[in-house]
Amino acid sequence: MSVFGTHNYGKVDRIPGVGHVCTQFFHINFVPLFPVGSYFILEGVEDGDTGVSVPWSGKSILIGYLRAALFVGAFVVGIGGTINALENKNGPPDMFLVGLSIAAALVLMGLFFASYRIGWIAHAGHERAVGLGQRIGFSDETMLMIEVMHGRLTAEQADAVLARRDKLLAEQAEANQVVAAEAIEDFVPERLTESSR
Repeated sequence: MSVFGTHNYGKVDRIPGVGHVCTQFFHINFVPLFPVGSYFILEGVEDGDTGVSVPWSGKSILIGYLRAALFVGAFVVGIGGTINALENKNGPPDMFLVGLSIAAALVLMGLFFASYRIGWIAHAGHERAVGLGQRIGFSDETMLMIEVMHGRLTAEQADAVLARRDKLLAEQAEANQVVAAEAIEDFVPERLTESSR
């Protein structure tokens, strides 16, 4: 029985506390065949859900295929090599070949799991994180968090930027209220004098 459909693979460019990039692939039996689109998946959203569409991520596509190859390769080498060695028709099982097959499978699985931990694969660099933030529309707080994570600002500097922003917004709101009040005052007497004529 075959299982087919779409699934997210190639999880890369993680921004801690925010989300990650992945690519949705059409698959058969969970082996990715061809990419459908790349997405930014917000943290806390189920991995099967479609996130915010982003331009094709070559890194995500490549890692999606690479991880699938490592996983399938580990299975084929480990199980296939062991079965082949145990079915040695020329005598007793070749235990060296069994050990070699298992070791090769473990190395492939190690590379598979390491691909989720290697910094340049797993995490978004500063430029990539800022680019994703601008494209998706991250909040000011999230953009400042990215700057702090990448050592471009300290937490105190980020707090100061937010305090200045809040102060400017409050001043702007107050100025807008004054302008609106003056416009109403100018408008109301004119209407009253027109209606009394």
